[in-house]
Amino acid sequence: MSLTGKIDISLKFSELPNKIIEISPKTKQFFLNADNVEVSVTLDSKLFQRLEQAHKSFPSWVALLEGKMGQATEKGFILDEPKLQVFEKKPKAENS
Repeated sequence: MSLTGKIDISLKFSELPNKIIEISPKTKQFFLNADNVEVSVTLDSKLFQRLEQAHKSFPSWVALLEGKMGQATEKGFILDEPKLQVFEKKPKAENS
């Protein structure tokens, strides 16, 4: 008998998606290529604005997108229940 578990996905990226599909006025969809697996991500507008704000405000940033592995697609899968955090990437201080 096998143990029961769940798969949680963490994706890191540092560029604003170049192709954004507006599903509705409140949701936007984009695709991430993670190790040659296409991940379909749908975010509500408020979460997506975090990415846009980071792109405008920070010279360098990183986004952490977490969720559950959803339905399989032809090239990958859909990310279910996405959660997003965005951080400014600060240059590392050089030790003198």
